[in-house]
Amino acid sequence: MTTEPLTTLFSNLITIKSHQPEIISGKFLATIIKLLTLLEKSPGGPYYNETKELDLKLNTLIATWLALFNIHLRPLNSFLRKNKIKIKEDRIKTSVSKPTNIIYDRITRRAQKFMATLGPELNKLGTKALTRLLQNDTDQQILLLPLFFKKSLGRNGQSIPPKTITDLGLANLYLWLAYTIYDSIIDNEQPAATIPLANIFFKEYLFLNHHIFKNYPTALSLLSQIIDAMEKANIREIHNRGIARKLKMNYGNQAILAEKSFAHAFSPLGLLIILGYKADSAEISYLKLFFKHYLIARQLNDDAHDWETDLKAGYFNSISLQIAKFTSGQINYKRWRQIFWDRIFMSSQQQILKHTKRARKYLARLSLIEDKEYLRIFIEAIELGAKKSLQNQIAITELTKAKLL
Repeated sequence: MTTEPLTTLFSNLITIKSHQPEIISGKFLATIIKLLTLLEKSPGGPYYNETKELDLKLNTLIATWLALFNIHLRPLNSFLRKNKIKIKEDRIKTSVSKPTNIIYDRITRRAQKFMATLGPELNKLGTKALTRLLQNDTDQQILLLPLFFKKSLGRNGQSIPPKTITDLGLANLYLWLAYTIYDSIIDNEQPAATIPLANIFFKEYLFLNHHIFKNYPTALSLLSQIIDAMEKANIREIHNRGIARKLKMNYGNQAILAEKSFAHAFSPLGLLIILGYKADSAEISYLKLFFKHYLIARQLNDDAHDWETDLKAGYFNSISLQIAKFTSGQINYKRWRQIFWDRIFMSSQQQILKHTKRARKYLARLSLIEDKEYLRIFIEAIELGAKKSLQNQIAITELTKAKLL
């Protein structure tokens, strides 16, 4: 028999410790230790449930939670070993491994070779920017999105040459390098002296795409439209830095969030044009809508994690703007954090899930994509994070009601 209140409690405690450890206070820990003392069969475990039974599931959860604090109780672990249960300290995975890929390596080598031609100072800055970008690109989407998209097409994508995929991956890398530097300058994280390097990367991005799509004017026209929309979004961000003006910015139209990075979607769109699809075809429309909702969900997720960091850099993102509407405009970080958790957090995660659901809907309509898993995995990573965050917050609310937090 399992005592659900205790198993639910320690299951929630594991989730909180793994994803929001900052909310665990010393007073709270003391309460749990006191509870364990009341439940223990003998010092160090194992532990009884509320009906005085040595419940295996409950003891496994208790041991797992303690392991997250690097606490290992011999009596408890001995009890679990006798029942063939092993507690792994790495139960919660926090990183994604990067499989070696020939095209991935080829792209990075080409970028490094190009930067070596820029001279010692720019090469040093470029190499640093490249290293940081690749470290953050855990799903390899920046370099390999064209490859993933080609593979998703199955037989429909077999005619696309490997060189086109490599060139598009390199172009996407230059795009991200350029706009990462531009964003850092706008956010006062990098000096204006790095503008020439960003300009060089952006020039290479344009050069590669104009070479790849020289026989496809429709693709180049689409690229021009996407870049214009991106630049207008950046101008809005710069213009609305002050809170008085920022509060007037309408993030209710969340399409703005996708416009800032929609060039990321250009390589898949361009590949469809190479394959003969017209710019106004249903396939391209559905693919645009897939990326629109995916990128909105991704930006909302980033904003929910980074709103305080962005705010300290003088930048109001979509989340801090919502917080500000519940204040007089005066920034008080302690108060703003409270507003975030009480009023904004749950709705922001629900908004993320709304957009991932819409992205799934449009992906399902793309009949030319034979293996949708290559694109669905990007949605699922964000979706899983939002669902876990909602579960965490529900658990925190329940624990607070029970006066355990």
